[in-house]
Amino acid sequence: MERQSQAGLRYGELELSVSIAETALDVYESDVAHRATPVPTGSRVAVGLSIVVPWDEYSFPPRPVASSPDPTREAFCGKPWIASAPDPTQPRSGVFTWNKPIEVTVRTGAPIELDVFVGDRLLTTCRSWTYAEFACAFDIGPNNWAASAGLTPGVGVQVTVTVVPRHATDPWAMYLMGSAPPSR
Repeated sequence: MERQSQAGLRYGELELSVSIAETALDVYESDVAHRATPVPTGSRVAVGLSIVVPWDEYSFPPRPVASSPDPTREAFCGKPWIASAPDPTQPRSGVFTWNKPIEVTVRTGAPIELDVFVGDRLLTTCRSWTYAEFACAFDIGPNNWAASAGLTPGVGVQVTVTVVPRHATDPWAMYLMGSAPPSR
């Protein structure tokens, strides 16, 4: 039997028990027989926890004094593919040709939560709990991740992408970062 170090943590109703074994699995090792590697003596492990908090109950930090640049302004990202309306809480749509995976980058200057739909299927939710300029990034197009979400449009098919803000107080914009331009 392996010796293990154990530690416990209690936070409200949440109780966590962590144990550290003398061996670890090296997931980059292709030979299964060699995946178990010894953990060096004196090793330390840091464990981070996240707890889901309803948006309205989260204590956001104060807004920074310096304002963020307008995320819909053409900058190094080029022209936005989909951008917020003057009222940033309104849904917005764009068309995408389902031809290859392309990275989508979302810019804003305030905490935000956006649901992104392809047709009537939820692709992802973009969340940013900070005042950083870049809120999130995700891939769109044919790939294993999209297929696992049930998104299987044929290559070359134009799909409607709709962004439905759950929480937005400032302008936001989405940019296609791949080499293929968005369909217009």
